[in-house]
Amino acid sequence: MYSKNLQYYSLIDVHESFPPELISEVYESIDTGKNIFYDPKHTWYKQVLANQSIVEFTHKIFDFPHVSTVQVIKPGLPIHIDFGRTEAFNFIIDAGGDKVETCFYHPDDFYFNENNKLRPNNSKYREIERVCIPSMTWHKLDVSIPHNVIGIETTRISITLVKK
Repeated sequence: MYSKNLQYYSLIDVHESFPPELISEVYESIDTGKNIFYDPKHTWYKQVLANQSIVEFTHKIFDFPHVSTVQVIKPGLPIHIDFGRTEAFNFIIDAGGDKVETCFYHPDDFYFNENNKLRPNNSKYREIERVCIPSMTWHKLDVSIPHNVIGIETTRISITLVKK
């Protein structure tokens, strides 16, 4: 089921194309969906519940229980570890630029401070993997280690599934 395997990234072949008519549904979800990101004051990230058409499509192609959401990422996304999940199943609608890359970092180079914010141990941290994820493809990420997305020039839009 997976190809182009790196340690923290896998391209997923789901054998069913994303229906072009659902693209407008993604943007409608952004406009009307509830922001479920735990800290909505961060202007560089928003995660909204997907509308019913997207939910039905993702449940048709993925056989595990999940919540379908839409991510909106703007420039400035810091290095982080996802809360509430260890893996992400994503579909990039708009990469947000021509040279956007997802980077993964060595976990030993970071710690959580007293406010539960991920911080580097020093000014240098080791990148362990980097990938330019193609738009309009499903992929799986290990989000249990420090990672970020660099090179975003506009807005990155993706569908992301959260396993229940």
